[in-house]
Amino acid sequence: MNTIDQTIKALEWKTILEDLSKHSTCDIGKERCLDAEIFSDIEKIKYELKLTTEGKYLLDHTIYPPLGGIRNISEFIEIARIGKTLRSEELIDIANTMGASRRLKSFFARYNEEVPELYKISVNLYEDKALEEDILDVFDESGNMLDTASPELKRLRVSLKDQTYNLKNKLNSLINSAAFSKFLQESVFTLRNDRYVVPVKAEHKSHVPGIVHDISASGSTIFIEPRAIVELNNNIKEFELKIEVEVKRILAELSSRVKEISQELAYAVDILGDIDFIFAKSKYSISIRATEPEINTEKYISLKSVRHPVLLRVIEEVIPNDIEIGRSFNMMIITGPNTGGKTVILKTVGICTLMARAGMHLPAVFIHLKTFLPI
Repeated sequence: MNTIDQTIKALEWKTILEDLSKHSTCDIGKERCLDAEIFSDIEKIKYELKLTTEGKYLLDHTIYPPLGGIRNISEFIEIARIGKTLRSEELIDIANTMGASRRLKSFFARYNEEVPELYKISVNLYEDKALEEDILDVFDESGNMLDTASPELKRLRVSLKDQTYNLKNKLNSLINSAAFSKFLQESVFTLRNDRYVVPVKAEHKSHVPGIVHDISASGSTIFIEPRAIVELNNNIKEFELKIEVEVKRILAELSSRVKEISQELAYAVDILGDIDFIFAKSKYSISIRATEPEINTEKYISLKSVRHPVLLRVIEEVIPNDIEIGRSFNMMIITGPNTGGKTVILKTVGICTLMARAGMHLPAVFIHLKTFLPI
């Protein structure tokens, strides 16, 4: 571990990022928080700080972006891109993420004057309401494909229902007839290997012609598919297979449409992650009562009423401190008993420097605006 990594570890940077990630709303944003970059370019730092400030402006005015519905669909996009068929739950996640992209794009268009930089980012969000709705209209809330997904699927499922009804009527007639029921352990029917069968007493196996599908653990019961219902069972199986083919066709068709826009979707996912990350920083700023630092190139630091952000997690009222160095003097002597206070002051400067370089606000009040941050 080099000196920089050791310093970052000593300053508990990871703890700050973990706290930050708690304010994200999706997995992509959380990953961005935990891997937050520490920038060196001063213009990039100023830009990142401005984004955080714009997000905070909206939140301070109780204007909340519609961040719900964002899913990490990168893997699903890649599956579609190489021509494979997506599963229902994967398509639903894609549709929900597309919906989030569409809503956020519309949201920032309404507030383009208040948050111009966020608006510029959102312009590149992808929207395809037709595909989004086509996917969501195909499935129910549990992810099952609806009968209305296609006319053919509806026809097949209606036919399957009719065939199943006919078969059950035939079975009920058999098991309730005096001539047949005496051979059964119970006057019921059940399923074995996706075929309807009846429980026949082992000693009466020869009296019920048909196909044996199972035997009970005791060997006293033989589960037989009576010959009289074999054709009906076959019909049901045939319709089930046709339904499976139709479902696969619909999934493949939707997957193909996703493939066509895979590049745009992948780009939108990156933007959505960035937006969630920005608002995580804005929410974190509010939670620690932070302020945007003003960056200078004169290599001096001036922090007013600054509090250590890690201490804010465990202490309700952290004692603030004023720290200034690099303008009127270039050396500061910190004295006091060995109770940890001197270390806290030093770590406060270090962690605030990292936070500012990552585009985060600082838990301080800035009286002099020409402040902060040697790069």
